[in-house]
Amino acid sequence: MAELYIFSPKDELLTAITKEKGLISATLREELNKVPDQPFTFTVLADEADARYIMEENQVVVKDKENELRLFAIKEIEDVRMEEGTETTAICEPAYMELKEHIVTDKRFNDQTADVALKAALEGTRWTGSVGIELGKRSTNFYYVTAIDAVWDILNVWGGEFRDAVTFDGNRITSRKIYIVPRRGVDNGKRLEVDYNIEEIERRVLSYPVTSLYGRGASLETEGGGDTRYIDFAGVEWKKSKGDPTDKPKGQRWVGDPTLLQKYGRNHNGKLLHRAAIWQDGDIEDAKELLKATWEQLQATKQVEVNYLLSVHLLESLAGYDHERVSLGDTARVIDRNFSRPIEVQTRVIALEYDLLDIDNTAIVEMGQFLSLHSFDDRLDKIANEIDSKRRLWDTKDGAIDASKYPNIIPDVPIVTTEGLFAAIKIDWDYDYLATYVAGYEVYISEVKGFIPSPETLVWRGYGNSYSYHGEVNKQYYVRVRAFNYHDRYSDFSDESTALTQRIISREILFGKEHAETLQKLSKTAKLLADETIDFDTITKDAREKINEQARQYTDEEIHGKAKEIEAKLSETIGVEVLEKAEEKLKQELAGVDGKVTTVKNEIDKEKDRVSQAIEQLSNVDESLSRTTTTLTQHAEAIEARAKKEELNKVTGEVSSVKSQVKVVAEGLKTKAEATNVYTKKETDNKLGSHVEKTIYEKRQTTLDATIAGIHGVVNKTTTVVDDLTGEVSKVKSNVSTLEQTAKGIHTKVDQVKKENTEAIKAVQSTLDQTANAIALRATKTEVNTLTNRLSQAESQLTVQANEIAAKVEKDGLISAINMQPERIRIKSELIEIDGKTLIREGAIGKAAIGKGEITDAHIENVIIKTGQIRDGAITNAKIGRLAVDTANIANGAITDLQVSNINASKITSGYIDAANIAIMAMGSNSSTRQVLKMDKEGLHSYDSNGKLRILLAVKNYKGGSPAVLRFFDEKERNMGYIGANAEETFSIYSAGASHFLTDRIASHHADKFHFSVHRDKSKNKKFWVMYSHKSSSGDLNPSLYPSQHAYGYLGVSGEWIWGSYIVHMNYKNLHKDSSRDKKENIQGVDIDYYSSVFDQLNFVTYHYKNDAEEENPATFVRKNLGLIYEESPKEIKISDENKGIAMDDLTALIGIKVQQQNAKIKMLQEELIELKRSVRNG
Repeated sequence: MAELYIFSPKDELLTAITKEKGLISATLREELNKVPDQPFTFTVLADEADARYIMEENQVVVKDKENELRLFAIKEIEDVRMEEGTETTAICEPAYMELKEHIVTDKRFNDQTADVALKAALEGTRWTGSVGIELGKRSTNFYYVTAIDAVWDILNVWGGEFRDAVTFDGNRITSRKIYIVPRRGVDNGKRLEVDYNIEEIERRVLSYPVTSLYGRGASLETEGGGDTRYIDFAGVEWKKSKGDPTDKPKGQRWVGDPTLLQKYGRNHNGKLLHRAAIWQDGDIEDAKELLKATWEQLQATKQVEVNYLLSVHLLESLAGYDHERVSLGDTARVIDRNFSRPIEVQTRVIALEYDLLDIDNTAIVEMGQFLSLHSFDDRLDKIANEIDSKRRLWDTKDGAIDASKYPNIIPDVPIVTTEGLFAAIKIDWDYDYLATYVAGYEVYISEVKGFIPSPETLVWRGYGNSYSYHGEVNKQYYVRVRAFNYHDRYSDFSDESTALTQRIISREILFGKEHAETLQKLSKTAKLLADETIDFDTITKDAREKINEQARQYTDEEIHGKAKEIEAKLSETIGVEVLEKAEEKLKQELAGVDGKVTTVKNEIDKEKDRVSQAIEQLSNVDESLSRTTTTLTQHAEAIEARAKKEELNKVTGEVSSVKSQVKVVAEGLKTKAEATNVYTKKETDNKLGSHVEKTIYEKRQTTLDATIAGIHGVVNKTTTVVDDLTGEVSKVKSNVSTLEQTAKGIHTKVDQVKKENTEAIKAVQSTLDQTANAIALRATKTEVNTLTNRLSQAESQLTVQANEIAAKVEKDGLISAINMQPERIRIKSELIEIDGKTLIREGAIGKAAIGKGEITDAHIENVIIKTGQIRDGAITNAKIGRLAVDTANIANGAITDLQVSNINASKITSGYIDAANIAIMAMGSNSSTRQVLKMDKEGLHSYDSNGKLRILLAVKNYKGGSPAVLRFFDEKERNMGYIGANAEETFSIYSAGASHFLTDRIASHHADKFHFSVHRDKSKNKKFWVMYSHKSSSGDLNPSLYPSQHAYGYLGVSGEWIWGSYIVHMNYKNLHKDSSRDKKENIQGVDIDYYSSVFDQLNFVTYHYKNDAEEENPATFVRKNLGLIYEESPKEIKISDENKGIAMDDLTALIGIKVQQQNAKIKMLQEELIELKRSVRNG
């Protein structure tokens, strides 16, 4: 049920409005990263009591279709009078628009994260912010902008999508939140199709193509302190033959796209004319860079804008249709082939509109693009922002530090690997420490294979070579990564990589139909109830045999494929050829060296702003050849140190190589150490009885990266043994351990791959993932023997969460699993053995054989008892589907919750029947006349033929109501009213809807007082009409009507007038004549002389009314009245012959006219008198 919570401007809860309290409609519209023209409007019945809270600046909290609480402020109110009644409509805007009233004067961010900027934008407001995605570091500034404009700027600079929400504790709003999330909605392959879930579809296309652009950049400072005009790229030449995107000669100030020209150019005298526009970026100071940026802008704006408007049936609320959910930001496929140009498009939901009272049937979905006219032409805004952002720099003659210091090299395409974890996937890509021009990487993830990366699939943007994406369990995710440099130029996207998160044991896995059938097969050879015992040894033996039959049998192709896969991993780590080449190189370089030779080399590269020093020492001393090299490189972005030593022992023949590397950048510290050596070992071969030689290769490596993103470390060791006689690798062992620690969690992994001989290969791995939400452990083992052609694979997992523990062991397709939750434990296995006494309470057993046991609270289906005895027993809460009892003796037993089709009441002659939950059905000729009476703890219920509750006779409190109440319900089981006596000694009649009282004769109502109220006001100051008997001064009782509070109440209201009234005496303080020109017609001027003559016809008299003597005290009315006689008065002030009344307003007007005439005459006489006096003075 939709509820609107109305709050005061001080966050105080005033009321909650629902459909039952007059809510007619509540339309909510959301747009992606935009504020709609009418975000939220709602309409209520104006005569409902709570309509008085619909006031400007009051606040409204609603729950949207995603169950998020949203806050709006009432800004406009419309009251409409119709035949059906009066309605009040409130037009609201999002409450976060109050951020327009907060000004951010001067905030600057250089290479900062989005959360820092968002916190600064909201500082000093009632709102707090949260950034749920790593968007990397960017630069911007807020200079005399509103807080909400600063938020939009953050979205433009860092990316992400906007969402707002509030919380309240039931009485007060407790928090206001703004979130920047990776994306709104999901991409799960949803389809929207006509005749399935689309009722109506509309396609709108805007075609304002541009085929060429004039580019303008920054204004540069001159030596004299002035500024140049905005730069262009007229002096830059492009040629396609040299690899440029298009041809552009020198001197041409614009760049065009020939393909667009052919498609959209305007034909003039046999030639095609470009459609040109102007684009500017005041941050670009280099003409070549400006040309590239202008070309990229032309490509970005060449597409025709398309928008789709759909009326959609939301099926998500139906059971089993959760996958049909449509949310703002979703990526979906729209299909309608009924047009000559069929609609088949994959695009996003950019707007969603629906009525909260009927979400499923009122949804309007807008997809594609927000239509605009040349949205890139925002030159005035950019110029204004540039002036504001650089004013201080210009004033101080200082220059800004920007990314132009880095080389503008497009990064290489990353090579990506992915690994599935518990509810996350780990993504790694190759990383070149020396590529200082790389500013960072972007990671895009979707659940749809073959997806096209777009802003809505961006989940991370930052610096590093690893990222862990936290999603859901049992999900397949697809990943693509790209790199970008400091000039916002991007590499191509990587190939698509994929990973599957771990699967959680579910109800279907543990207790499905297949499991029940398997248990039946396992016990088919058991001796079921033969001698009231069960031979579990027999079951176990038979079960194990059948389980082994079910174990997975691998094909030859699978076995050899797995062997090649493991050997491929080993071959990557052996590294035999590297040391062999190092040995030959040392011998060649040191052939003429005796002693030690040291070389020092210093280098300054001004072009790359780099200083480096290299020291190399060659040594041929004590039967040992060695070369040691150290290098130190320093530039603006990093300091890097490397050391390497290669050594050959001429006596033992041992060759070793040791090298290490340290790199320090602003983001952190990166280290790497590696050692490799080879030596020959002589052994005695038992088979040959002779000496043989084996060469042993050993490689060790350690890397540690400590950056602001986290810590990533790898340690590995590989040992390889080669038989010098045969040249074969007889033994290989590789151990690798990995540690990754970020703010979100810790991931560790240990791998070992071992090949003992030419046939046996074994790979084992264990991982540990720890986050704030869970700890996941995983161990795997794979063994291959190519001689016996056998393959064995095993895996175990343990996942621990706050409210769940899941364990699984799998080997060759056989699975055992345990899932523990607070409310239940689930176990799945091909064979479950329980030793010891076992007690099952309230259990449900599908099919089982029970030897000797006790059954309590059992659910038994399809049981047949031939001859049974229940002695001194109790069957409690049992549900038996089909029970056949031939001969039974139930002694001293109790049967509870028994369902009996036919019962003969004459057989019940004594005792007490508890009527709780008894239903009595009255059958008519068909189901349409069927009625049911049911009695339970709430009272006696009466249901109609549709099974709907229509009448309830309550004998005790009913949901907080009063005792002894007869309640009535409509066909939708809504409480329409009641009749009864409550606990305050008051008999009440209540109606929730319209009430009609009809009688053909007089209806008499007698009471000391009558209270008439049009709303259910429970406050102490409630207002109502009172009718009671008023005692006059003579002691007579007379009916009286007055308001419960002084100076409250209306007889008629604006637009709803009382036609006539007859009153003897009327006391009042103010009398108002409705005199607006808008309510009058045929307005004409007045002939003063004529109406003055009418006034002269008035004949005023004194009189007494004939009924004065019948008043309460005639003595008080001895004063004569002064007035007119109807029959003797002019027609201009008469009302009608039927009424015989004088129009007092017209009489007042006559008096006014007469006064005006007299004033005019007096003024004229005064002027004549003045003139006469002047004449007398002047003689």
